[in-house]
Amino acid sequence: MIETIICGKVSGNFIVESLFKLKDIIEISGIFEVNSKTTIRDAYFNNLPLFTNIKNIPNNTKLAYVPFNSEINRDVDIVRYLLNRGINVIEEIPKSKKDTIKYLKEIKSKNCYYLIRNLYEETEISKMFIRKAKQIMQEQKIIYIDSFISKDMLFSIFKIIKSSLNENFCFDIKTFSHDEFITISGKISEITFCFKVYDPININNRCKYYENKLEFVFEDGSLILEFFKNIIIWENRRNLFFDKDNININLYNAEQLLNLKTSFTVENKTDLNDELLLLVKKQITFLNNMKNDGRKYLPKVHEIIKDVQLFDEFEYLVRKFDLKDDLTIKQNSYLSSNLEKNEWLYETPNLMNIHCIQDVERRYSFIDHVHVNKFLESINMYIYLSMILFFQNNGVFIDCNRKYNINEIIEKNFNSRNKNIILRWLNILFENEFIHLENNNCYLRKVVNKNNIDRYYEDAKNLWDWKLGDPLSIDYINQNIKYLQELFDGKKKCNSILFPEGDLKYAKALYKNNMVYRYINDLVAITISDYVKKYSSGINKIKILEIGAGIGATTDSVLKRLIDENLIDEVLYKYTDISNFFIQCAKSKYENVVSNIEYEKIDIDKDLEKLGKETFDIVIAVGVLNNSGKLNTVLREIYNTVKKDSLILIAEPVKEPPEMLVSQVFMMTKPTDIRLEKNRTFLNRLEWLDLLKDTFDKKQILTYPKNTHALYEFGQQLFVVKI
Repeated sequence: MIETIICGKVSGNFIVESLFKLKDIIEISGIFEVNSKTTIRDAYFNNLPLFTNIKNIPNNTKLAYVPFNSEINRDVDIVRYLLNRGINVIEEIPKSKKDTIKYLKEIKSKNCYYLIRNLYEETEISKMFIRKAKQIMQEQKIIYIDSFISKDMLFSIFKIIKSSLNENFCFDIKTFSHDEFITISGKISEITFCFKVYDPININNRCKYYENKLEFVFEDGSLILEFFKNIIIWENRRNLFFDKDNININLYNAEQLLNLKTSFTVENKTDLNDELLLLVKKQITFLNNMKNDGRKYLPKVHEIIKDVQLFDEFEYLVRKFDLKDDLTIKQNSYLSSNLEKNEWLYETPNLMNIHCIQDVERRYSFIDHVHVNKFLESINMYIYLSMILFFQNNGVFIDCNRKYNINEIIEKNFNSRNKNIILRWLNILFENEFIHLENNNCYLRKVVNKNNIDRYYEDAKNLWDWKLGDPLSIDYINQNIKYLQELFDGKKKCNSILFPEGDLKYAKALYKNNMVYRYINDLVAITISDYVKKYSSGINKIKILEIGAGIGATTDSVLKRLIDENLIDEVLYKYTDISNFFIQCAKSKYENVVSNIEYEKIDIDKDLEKLGKETFDIVIAVGVLNNSGKLNTVLREIYNTVKKDSLILIAEPVKEPPEMLVSQVFMMTKPTDIRLEKNRTFLNRLEWLDLLKDTFDKKQILTYPKNTHALYEFGQQLFVVKI
């Protein structure tokens, strides 16, 4: 495996995104970039460590890919740094002619190589376009060159034009405008041209309907290269409106020059993405097989020198019109060594795909314990201090030398219906040594500084935003703290904050777009797909019941995996929730995606029995059972609904998260089980294990994440039970 680092943005660049598909030859070890919000998101959504210091790049890195839109390569000579460390570099587009020549000289003393490669000009359809253009130019002149193109393909356009014209040329820029896209016009030698260039990252809705294309206008017609359609079109102006004269030709049957009096289309049946992927793989394999043989590298040096000769004109455009990206926006050695194969109680020891589980673990292994603990410390301190400030605003803990009677605090200052919430607040403040409790009295031990509250909030945001999850998660906590008084007084509903005007943005941030739930949902999905592979017969469908599906965060992961593995036709999925709103949202989302899905409104405390006995093969309950008034009863009802050899997957908080005590606690069902006497919303991990073993006749249970994983600190657990 070639350990590979990406130096720049991933999203919006197919060649970079394709690196993730080359798992047979490379392993992406992280993204190296600084001061780019987009790259932080890329690292987050691809489960990769983000390096902001070159010294932190792993020593075993063998290859670096530097995209055109790399922020760090604009500001510093990152390619030179990488080469000096003995790391092979593929640069998508050269930074400058001067630097490229310098790299070629420096690698003579290094055990590494440097390549330039933007691959669009190397596709078979592009090569055919160049040949056809040259053939037509033998008979008639080019009048005009037109192009609408993504800016990351611009250098490829330059190379195709140069190869087609087969001569040195210079650009004479006449006009420039910047609106929905950049428009540049002028002369290439004596040929008029117009380039319209858009940003693939910030593409607007209108630009989405344009095809990336290059057009040579001749005397009798136009030769058009449409990149993403992988076709060449010759439009004869005299016969343009006669469809019967248009001939469709396979790429490999089009070498002969066709009659230019007839319009024709040349199509490459090979998918462009597949072709580009093979080109990327070919290039990386070439570097890997170099074995320090300078003779093999010499032809590549000649290609690079030709490229940089062209680069003078390209660099002029890039610098003058700022066509480079204008968005300014740890590696951890952990791998789950605790995946004991003997934990699982399938009939055959290899049924559970340990390698897939390990792959999920590996994709989240970069998350650093220290980083997580710093975040938890900051967010918890922000909440604890906000609780104390709220007490002070209500006349409590103003005097540090005074003892406050707990009953008087509740009776005089707060609505009695919130008594349990106040008691939980006092308890958690006592456990964290902010207050002292003695004989039903309490007093403040630490003075609260408003500036400290703001500092902890900013620290938490910086540690969380697109490193651990969606920034809206922190914003949601802040919104609840802002409206604490209204929540206590009953003037504001908790749901109005979680779903402002019916918007799901906060719910998605909390239950989908964060590392903890992504990890859990990935594990749920892989576990279910493995089960379906084993038990599907092609006759009877595997019946899946999801309880409290909510916004469909877990549903999305499960359905995507089943679709990707061609297993979706083997299942019948039942999507249930207590809310009609969520049911309707799910119908809108999935009706055109999955046909074998049913929807039903279910109250887990009342309606589970009507689902029938021994009906389902798999039951999913992620983040919902804590809303039940009596867990024992609900779990027994779930047990009754499943068949023999079934799966039950339950994910629940196993700690009392401080953020819940200032948010959802105001809308949760009051428990009548062990949680009532302990005045808690959630059971801890051991209590859950005891409850599950008692209810499910001591079936063996898998739990994730393990206590060695950084995500374990968040206090969320997935319990997988084989019945």
